[in-house]
Amino acid sequence: ATLRLKARINALRSTLEEIKLTFQARQLLARLAQHGSLYCTSCTPLLQPGACGRTCPLLRPRDRLWAPEISGKWLERVNAEFIMYRDVVEDMGGRGYNVHPATVRRWERVIATLRDSGQTCTEAHDDACWQLIKRIDCNGAVDKTWNFEERWRKRLDIDDDIAPEK
Repeated sequence: ATLRLKARINALRSTLEEIKLTFQARQLLARLAQHGSLYCTSCTPLLQPGACGRTCPLLRPRDRLWAPEISGKWLERVNAEFIMYRDVVEDMGGRGYNVHPATVRRWERVIATLRDSGQTCTEAHDDACWQLIKRIDCNGAVDKTWNFEERWRKRLDIDDDIAPEK
C-alpha cells in the first residue's frame, strides 16, 4: 500500500475510535429498552446478577416508571448500524494495509454514514462551521480591555455597557 493509502486507513481507524463511545452508548440504550431497563453490561451476558459487585444495576429495585422511550424503528436502525460498525472493524482488522483503493473508498462511505448517524446537534453544527452563539453588537462598549473588576471598582452597572438606558 502507498503512504497515501496508509494515511487514509489510519484516518479511518481514528474516526472509528472517535465514534466507538457513541456506539457503545447507543448499544447500552438499546439493551436497556430490550430488557425493560434491567441490564448490566457485565452481569447480563453472564446471566449472573450481581457478579460485578454490590453496585450492580440488576440488584437495585426496579423503577417501573422509568424506561427509555425508544421506538422499534430506532432499535432496528441502531442494530443495523452496529452490525455495519462491527463488520467494518473486523474487515479493517483482518486486511490491515493490504487492500485496494476501492475497498478503502467503501470503508470511507460506510464510516461517514455511521459518523453522521451518531452525531449530536453540537457536533453537526461544528462540522457545518455554524456559530453556536449569536454574536451581540455592543456598539463598541465592550472591547478586548473590558473586564468585570474595572466595572465593579468604579461601581458601574455592567448592563449599561451592553444595553445603555437612554
